[in-house]
Amino acid sequence: MGVFSLVAYQICMFYGICALASAWMWNSTRSIGIIRFSIFGIALPLACCLFNLFEKSLWWSFAIMPLTLGYLLFHGNRNERIARLELTAMQEDELRRADAMIARDPLNATAYWMRGKVYEAREQFAAALDAYRRSHELCPKTISDPESEHLSDWLKAALERQAQQRSRPMWPSVLKNALLFIGLILCFFDSRRGVDVVCLLIFVRWLRSEPRIPASNDRVAT
Repeated sequence: MGVFSLVAYQICMFYGICALASAWMWNSTRSIGIIRFSIFGIALPLACCLFNLFEKSLWWSFAIMPLTLGYLLFHGNRNERIARLELTAMQEDELRRADAMIARDPLNATAYWMRGKVYEAREQFAAALDAYRRSHELCPKTISDPESEHLSDWLKAALERQAQQRSRPMWPSVLKNALLFIGLILCFFDSRRGVDVVCLLIFVRWLRSEPRIPASNDRVAT
């Protein structure tokens, strides 16, 4: 069982460390600063992995992975929650302004453009397309013909990408779940290494998931 635990540990940790290194190289660390991620998400977990390759590692290496990755997870979620609340409040205010303008003047093209901008930022592409089309119909000067055509093509492509994401292959998720299952089994036979694997894989899953922050929209010129 010692050989099994060591091999399983090495496979899971190799996957996890490579995922962290990839996020660091491509600056895909979500709301975590790159320096903070370099220390707590790369250097310390890698040191923990090296310590635990040996049967008689330092006793305190057991706590490195849960503490460092737990800290990053807490820090990242807190930053995203604050950003989400601020951006959502701004978008809701923009929608209220647009609704008030349309209530006063149902033919206000600018108000429909404002709606489209918020819907696009929220990735509600069908609603955004309708709003932009209505704005262009009411006043071609609000969105020029070339820009309207470009917006229509971009939003249709975005709708297609959303549909493709829903139907993308499931094998990456199967692989992640299989590794996590191995980590949970490892906890029963080698608690020290098992806890490290589970903590690392949970953090990687969070890191690669979609941030729950409504995207800001700076693509459309105001």
